[in-house]
Amino acid sequence: MDKVELTNELIRIAKPAGINIVEATSLDQETRSLNLDSLDTLMFTIYLADLYGIPEEKLKELSPMRVTEPDGSQRPSMTLKMIFDFVDKHKTKEPENLAEAVKNLK
Repeated sequence: MDKVELTNELIRIAKPAGINIVEATSLDQETRSLNLDSLDTLMFTIYLADLYGIPEEKLKELSPMRVTEPDGSQRPSMTLKMIFDFVDKHKTKEPENLAEAVKNLK
């Protein structure tokens, strides 16, 4: 299953209606570049955990890295690749296809 396509479908489910949706084009993108706030990112990862059979307690181990900005400040950063690497490492099942995965979440 294409992870970028799955990401875009899950973003459509996770984001409130009427909110600007930015589609993913690469797993190297940060969640914030997709207009995902912390709640959207949480919902996105919960949906992934459900689809891939990752227990909630294990999901709590997924945490962002710290990035230093040009002004010296730090901020959390999480790329789609980081999220899917975590999913691949801890999954106990895998959805058959994109349509089936999305249907079960709606």
